[in-house]
Amino acid sequence: MSLLNPAAAHANDLPAPLFAFSGKAARLDLSAMIAGALLAIGISRVGPAAIANDFQAGGLGLYIIATSYAAFLLSVLLLQRAMKLSMSATTFGQPQTFTTSGVFKFTRNPIYLSFFMPLAALSYFSLETAIASIVIYVTAMNLTVIRKEERELQSAFGQDYTNYRNSVPRWFA
Repeated sequence: MSLLNPAAAHANDLPAPLFAFSGKAARLDLSAMIAGALLAIGISRVGPAAIANDFQAGGLGLYIIATSYAAFLLSVLLLQRAMKLSMSATTFGQPQTFTTSGVFKFTRNPIYLSFFMPLAALSYFSLETAIASIVIYVTAMNLTVIRKEERELQSAFGQDYTNYRNSVPRWFA
């Protein structure tokens, strides 16, 4: 089976994550840690002083970052509701349901796409920082969290998941 062939029939045919927590550490949300670290690095790269100066001058930068973060949180809650998960649900353990309706018709990872909002907000201060943060985020997610989840979904849902993977893009069209 070629790694370029997305129609793998077995979970073991899918690439393994380059990194994953194990044991009790596996309860940590690696996706949130990756996005949070990149947002913090991005903010430190553009400079807290630049954000403070912009705010004092009546700029919108701080509001844009705060609003994008709030929109991110709201989108995660709404997506969890669409997936029929409780507000305290996590992605840990074996998948119990397979959601393909709503926004899941267009992307296999809408929650991870919502992490783009705070990272993209960095573009108010530095387009280069925002682009670099998003590229690093997508790369890190593809190599770690998404690989692990895809293997779990393939194992749990077999051909149904294969068909879904073949018809819906990982990120967006």
